Amino acid sequence: MKITVLSLSFIIFIFCSEAHLFGTDTDNIEKKHILENIKIMQDIYQKNNFDEKKYEDLCMMAFFYFNNAVMKKDIDDVTYKEDINEALKLYQKAVTINNRLTGAYKGLFNVYLFLDDEQSALNNINKAIENNENDFDAIFMLGNFYYKKADYQNALKWMEHAEKLIESRQYILTKSEYKGFKKMMSKIREKVPANPR
Repeated sequence: MKITVLSLSFIIFIFCSEAHLFGTDTDNIEKKHILENIKIMQDIYQKNNFDEKKYEDLCMMAFFYFNNAVMKKDIDDVTYKEDINEALKLYQKAVTINNRLTGAYKGLFNVYLFLDDEQSALNNINKAIENNENDFDAIFMLGNFYYKKADYQNALKWMEHAEKLIESRQYILTKSEYKGFKKMMSKIREKVPANPR
């Protein structure tokens, strides 16, 4: 039985969402449970589908390793470093296979941020946007990066670009995502003067 990248991505997304992977604290017991499930899915994918010559497969495996590293950071100091290095290696290999797609660059952005290497992260997300100036995820990631750094002028620049993609229906958000996006835009606009010249 073949497991598709899309179905595995969805399953992982559900697990990661339930664990509040990117933002809130999760206790170590829940993290271990999530890690066990990610490892099972990683093993299934590796046995059924993985081809190290395929861009999508490299990105998917890198995604597994990255999520493992994020979940392990607070509970296993040794192996999380191995996982993050493996994610980095796989994303870099994906770029050598196809440097025009944006997925690996977005993955590298997250890996480098995790490693506190902001310049490398920015280089990669900018490469993604250079390759596709309407990649909503890359644009949002860059805008959110600046928002978290309290660089509201740059945050506004990128979030307004993302907003145009939403308004032109090039990218569709769920109702709750749209509400959250609009709330973030309001906060950014409050911080930026109307005519910042």
